[in-house]
Amino acid sequence: MNRQRANKASDIATRKKERESGLSREINKKITKAPLDDLKNEQAATRESLKKLGEGIGVLKHKLADNTDAKARYQQKLCSGPHF
Repeated sequence: MNRQRANKASDIATRKKERESGLSREINKKITKAPLDDLKNEQAATRESLKKLGEGIGVLKHKLADNTDAKARYQQKLCSGPHF
């Protein structure tokens, strides 16, 4: 009976050490200690910022396309105009 208790105690100590070691590895990863609500708020702000940047890129692409079209029309006008 004492041997069973000793084995059980040893098993528990081994598992405790393994768990502590696993916890230490996870903590060392330094993923974050920030509260979940803070992370969700930061994520929402980041998504909003990305959305605004995407919209800005869309506007710039539209302007670039307009300028490219205007350049093509201007060059065509130059080429088809009167030749001196």
